[in-house]
Amino acid sequence: MLNTLRVVIQNSAKSPAIKLKPAFPLFLVEKFLAPNLYYPCNEGFMIPDETPVLVITPVPVLPGAIILCRPIGTLNKRIMAVPISKLTNLYDQVHTITDLPKFLLQQIKHFYEHTQASIA
Repeated sequence: MLNTLRVVIQNSAKSPAIKLKPAFPLFLVEKFLAPNLYYPCNEGFMIPDETPVLVITPVPVLPGAIILCRPIGTLNKRIMAVPISKLTNLYDQVHTITDLPKFLLQQIKHFYEHTQASIA
């Protein structure tokens, strides 16, 4: 499986904006960010180098789960990825981030602009 990423989900899509820090095998709540914002997609990190990855899925994925996905580009200094075809064929026609709905990309940009302000 060329270009397959192994990603540990840190924050589920639609979950409240909480900064979690890996504390294997669990996560440590590090900070509550913007209380009125929710993650627009799953957020995680690649194994083994912990590069940040945003994973678009049809449903939220539980924190701590490992998902196999393929990269489609970068946004907000994070790799964007979708699940491999073996998991779902919903994203077989998604090859770059421009193939995603514009509204989703706007939600992601909005979320990270506002949560970065909360971290500072």
